[in-house]
Amino acid sequence: MGRIRPNAFDGPLSSLFRDPVARVLEEARIVGNMEQTVSMLSESTKLDYKTVKSALQHLKKFGYVSETRKIGNAQAYRFNVENELHPLLDCVAELQHSKRTRH
Repeated sequence: MGRIRPNAFDGPLSSLFRDPVARVLEEARIVGNMEQTVSMLSESTKLDYKTVKSALQHLKKFGYVSETRKIGNAQAYRFNVENELHPLLDCVAELQHSKRTRH
């Protein structure tokens, strides 16, 4: 996939998996059911446009995101992240927190 811009955030999933798809999934956790465009996701995740587009196509194959409507010329997407993802995020966040407190 593409390049990650410097100073990109490190949420629980991306700190564990170090993958652009993880960064996009973390944004899904943050925005919930709100529609997002590739540009919006690119800005919020600090990933380049092509990387976000590729991550969305990957997540679309697994049913985690779906296309909704066009906003101007931009395609909007809505995340379909089910509650099964939340225990994983909670576990990873706890690991991340305990790792920080040990240092």
